Amino acid sequence: MKNQFWKSRKVLVTGSTGFIGAHLTNRLVSLGADVTEFVHEKPSKNDNTEKIYADLLVIDSFKGYLKLEEFDTVFHLAAQPIIGLASKNEYDTLDLNIRGAYNLLSVLKTKNLGRYVHISTDKVYGNQSLVLDDSALLGLGHPYNLSKLCGDNIAYMYASFYGIPTTIIRNANIYGGGDLHFDRIVPRTVRNLMVNRNPVIRGDGSNLRDYIYIDDIVDGYILAAESRELDIEIFNFGADTPFSVRQIIDTICNIYGNFVSPVYELQMSGEIPNQHIDNSRVRDVLGWFPKTSLIEGIRETIDWYKENI
Repeated sequence: MKNQFWKSRKVLVTGSTGFIGAHLTNRLVSLGADVTEFVHEKPSKNDNTEKIYADLLVIDSFKGYLKLEEFDTVFHLAAQPIIGLASKNEYDTLDLNIRGAYNLLSVLKTKNLGRYVHISTDKVYGNQSLVLDDSALLGLGHPYNLSKLCGDNIAYMYASFYGIPTTIIRNANIYGGGDLHFDRIVPRTVRNLMVNRNPVIRGDGSNLRDYIYIDDIVDGYILAAESRELDIEIFNFGADTPFSVRQIIDTICNIYGNFVSPVYELQMSGEIPNQHIDNSRVRDVLGWFPKTSLIEGIRETIDWYKENI
């Protein structure tokens, strides 16, 4: 993906210090982009970016800055991303994922953006085993799913009414080095093995989902942001093959070399049991497909945790 598209292009990234945001920011810098990070609580470790220290829920903390600065591309990743936390604290999840989106867009509507990239989730489709490009948006039964669906609709409204060129990205589960949300299956399992604890399976382990390695999804984000033929674009990113929770845990244990038996817990309320995203359109339109096998990705991920945790 060595090209001149991002050379000196001014880019703003919200959520830049999160798991995916940090990887995306590093990639943009490596491609020559002039990146500004929208930083709230978690500090940035990147020495090659500008920073704006602000709060998406306090519009006056960033309105003046964004009105002065010109950006070609804005990636909006800032969100409350944990499903379990959303179940326990729906107010803060709804507040950040919805109000944070329209606060940002209400300022960006006056700017001459090349592209606003809104990062969403496959969970806006709700409990559907196969997600196609024209699948209904049924994610209404869980605070997290609904918060992201509302954010998508807000982004679509600003795109259609105010003319902001917009790409909405809905992707499956992402894993890889740097994910410190230990409520998720991959980092939780690796950490448990590192401290000689049994892996934990919520439910019976049969749930099937898509898992995409971090480098592959960043490839997808970059390609989606470069595609500018349509004013409003929606891309679904999924894996070629879904894996069960038990397969993920067994793969981690086999690569780690620790074959302890898992402990079973109750499945979280509102969890989508089986879901696979058809990615044929992003393959056709963007030339994107997940290049990293599950075994290769898990091995890279385990190595990162061994070196950094």
